[in-house]
Amino acid sequence: MDYRLNQGASMDDGRTEPWTDDVNLGEEPGDDPRTAPDQADATLSLLLRRQHNLDIPFGRLPDDVLRDISSQYVDLWRGMQHQNKSFGWRNILGVYSRLRSVVIDTPALWTTIALDWRTELIELFHARAKGSKLHVRTDRFVKPTEHERQSAADFLSQNIERISSLVISWDPGFGSGAVKGIRNLFDEGLGRQPFPVLEHAMLMHEFDDVMSPRGPTIIIHAPLLESLVLVAVIPDPTTLSSFPNLTNIDIQEVTTVADELIPLFAACPALEFCSIETVDLDHEFNYQLDVNRWAGSLPQITSLDLPSLKFLSISVFAWGELVKILQLLNHCPLATINFQTTYTTDFASVLLR
Repeated sequence: MDYRLNQGASMDDGRTEPWTDDVNLGEEPGDDPRTAPDQADATLSLLLRRQHNLDIPFGRLPDDVLRDISSQYVDLWRGMQHQNKSFGWRNILGVYSRLRSVVIDTPALWTTIALDWRTELIELFHARAKGSKLHVRTDRFVKPTEHERQSAADFLSQNIERISSLVISWDPGFGSGAVKGIRNLFDEGLGRQPFPVLEHAMLMHEFDDVMSPRGPTIIIHAPLLESLVLVAVIPDPTTLSSFPNLTNIDIQEVTTVADELIPLFAACPALEFCSIETVDLDHEFNYQLDVNRWAGSLPQITSLDLPSLKFLSISVFAWGELVKILQLLNHCPLATINFQTTYTTDFASVLLR
């Protein structure tokens, strides 16, 4: 695929010039009767679109209107969630040469970059973003190859001061275990570097062994973070920095216990909405094993002050773990709290506590 931008079309008379990827204007319909009708239809369609463009005074629109049109198109395209197609940039760049110039010179249209794109496309978008804040994501996932992982880590590390939103789906590879998972991206690829302008993060770990009692953890420092979504991964409770602006937390498909969640709550004094869906291992032994892996390194927290809390939901959790959290919650006058316990709860032991 050719990623170079064609700016050679002229618009001296203010008329439009269509430019597409699918039709070569230099070719005539072939003699093959099987292909000639299709080629003729494509050529006719192109001519009709050209005439339509000539009938509309598109060339006289001011740049700010063209910029608004481009932004609407890009938002619509991204909303359709096309995979591996950026924002259909070849289509919009081919409409009209002045529109093409406006699009190329509007950095905000190029700031969403997927780590699993081809390197050439990443570099193109990065160059056009011109120092603007970046929205980094994956269209599918970071593959379990060393090259893919290293490329993702390098891009994040080199642009960490510009990333304002981060959506990553991470494939650890079959049988690799948590130590080879998404934590490596943050520990080895980024070290302890903070994300100084990161506001929204969604991290998904395609964990291949959901029955493991040792769910993967990550270390992330982002003082401006406002919303956090985690799938099959939780923050390391022993190295949490403060998240003074974090108001929304959504954690799904995770294997965890109260002692790992309490430090996270304590680090988010502005928390308003929190939903946690855990994996029901159906074995108390596994819950105990989870706690033991921290070997006494968990912070000692005696109360949770969350005055802004409006909604807290924790599902598929043992009653004993729920009680630990409830005993620490103080001063939540606006909170609606929902719990769903496991089916193996020993209610007698809970009542005794």
